[in-house]
Amino acid sequence: MYRTEASKTISPELYKKCFGAGSLVFVQAACTIPESQIIERQVFGLMIACLGLAIAIFVSIYTDYMSELGKFNFLDNDIKTVTVGDYSIEFDITEDFWENFKQRQGRNKP
Repeated sequence: MYRTEASKTISPELYKKCFGAGSLVFVQAACTIPESQIIERQVFGLMIACLGLAIAIFVSIYTDYMSELGKFNFLDNDIKTVTVGDYSIEFDITEDFWENFKQRQGRNKP
């Protein structure tokens, strides 16, 4: 087994822990991107964000438009439809009037 200069100064137990079969090595490498690609990516990200914002505004305005259009269509349909409520009158009556009506028109009329 090959031993380095450092292995002569540390204990055999520590050497087994650090350089033995179960030891792991961590390697970190720097990622370098050219400045031109960084600017391209930033511009592309800005375009995607602006497009997303434009779509969100369009959907919001379209939803409000369809809601208002539905209200107008309901009013238009209500105007074109004739119901009993269009020709009915509601008013308060007195008890004397009701008793008189029951005697003349009710089940117990003479």
